[in-house]
Amino acid sequence: MAFDLVRLERYCSKVISRFAQQHHQERFYRFAIDEDLLCLNSVEAHDETAVRYQLAWQESVRPLVSWEEVQADPESQRLIGLLERYQGLDTGDHAACLQAINDERAQKRQEQPVNPYSTPEGLLSLRENTGDWKYQGFATLTDCDGFNWEAVVDHQELDPQSQPHSEYAVAMTQLLARLVESGIFQELNVTEDFSAIRVEHD
Repeated sequence: MAFDLVRLERYCSKVISRFAQQHHQERFYRFAIDEDLLCLNSVEAHDETAVRYQLAWQESVRPLVSWEEVQADPESQRLIGLLERYQGLDTGDHAACLQAINDERAQKRQEQPVNPYSTPEGLLSLRENTGDWKYQGFATLTDCDGFNWEAVVDHQELDPQSQPHSEYAVAMTQLLARLVESGIFQELNVTEDFSAIRVEHD
């Protein structure tokens, strides 16, 4: 089945318009087609994600002060299980377990002394990576009869040099051009550097 660009454009316009009405107070900097996912991210959502990731990283490397904190932290519980299995850690010795956890966290702080989500590179990665976007998959193209999932699978199986010329890649590039030309993105509150892209996975 070939891609039906008319149907796809109509579907995308409808869901983008509906989304714009629900999120009119946010400023959007990027729209992306990621396989069958329609994705958007706003300046505000990016900033919220950055703060959340920064705090989570800080929490993951700070020294723990009690056994109760160890019990409340799934990652610490996982590490204790590994240390028990492979290094014979006595899980009944809470002081030893706490020390082992804090040794591991100290090593992480030594290897990565700067919060990776506070650096320009880390912030850029959060900005560009659709997997970190708040509105990844706000709609899916597979909900439209004009989309051909089999072509996506075929695209994924191609080598990187051939992928830009696949049926899927060509159709999505054409769809993006049609959406931009239609002016539908102007229904969103967009930044001056707003862009619409197609994501390619390695």
